[in-house]
Amino acid sequence: MTSDTRRTFRLQKRFIVLETAAAVFVSGIIVLSWIPAALSFASYGVFLDSTVKAAIYINATTVIILLFMSMIKRELHRIEYILTNDRIIIKSPYRMVTVRFSEIRSVRILNIFPGREILKINSDNSPVRIPLFLEKNSSFLELLESGLMQQGKSEAIDTAEFSRAKSRSEIYYRDYLCSLKVFYPLVGFSIFLFLANILISELYWDMDLIRQLLWSVYGLFFPVSAYALCRWHINRTSFKNSSDLSKRRVAGQKDYLIYGFISLLIFMISGICFRLIFQIS
Repeated sequence: MTSDTRRTFRLQKRFIVLETAAAVFVSGIIVLSWIPAALSFASYGVFLDSTVKAAIYINATTVIILLFMSMIKRELHRIEYILTNDRIIIKSPYRMVTVRFSEIRSVRILNIFPGREILKINSDNSPVRIPLFLEKNSSFLELLESGLMQQGKSEAIDTAEFSRAKSRSEIYYRDYLCSLKVFYPLVGFSIFLFLANILISELYWDMDLIRQLLWSVYGLFFPVSAYALCRWHINRTSFKNSSDLSKRRVAGQKDYLIYGFISLLIFMISGICFRLIFQIS
């Protein structure tokens, strides 16, 4: 890196699975909160004040939680991870941490859960941890490795580990871009399945309210869970070949058709089992 090199990295703008699950959950809570009011109107011809007040309270609480989560996400995105020719700077609106390459003793990549890693930098001062959910992880790791090499700190890193991490980062980034495209369709389909399950269990299965809610909530979270498992399996297959560029597996239309068919089959079987179990009971 040259003397005027200065690259700024930030956390990725969306955490797809988490945000999708949150959006689906909030939508379900809002719909469910108004069901007692709807039932009171269907039974008595008027909305009972207690049911309406409860729904408004739940909705208001949900909105407050959403605003709080949005604020946290905005603050996290304001954190900058800056690489210069001789140091790492972690800058937030409230504090700034600087670690010179010459002070670094070791750099390790730690798995925190499937698909997510953190970079632990041990220096003469306290350790620094950088989440590898940056929008361009591979570029960050490449520049960090290059900077350490130029500062004569090659012993601080495991070159093979960094190489594997960069390959995995490319897979993560490809997965991230793909997930951005399906975010809104996935949320919309989850809500649609939630409402469809309510109608099916009411009109065709003649189930009571508790069983209707169980089946509808299952439909609410099934698409998100199926998509997360699909992406996990595709990425896991890619990780096995991450060291060989020629063997990296890119999930295409065929993969999604297969996973979609399997998910549909599982959903249909689970619906049949759900109905049989609750009919017997």
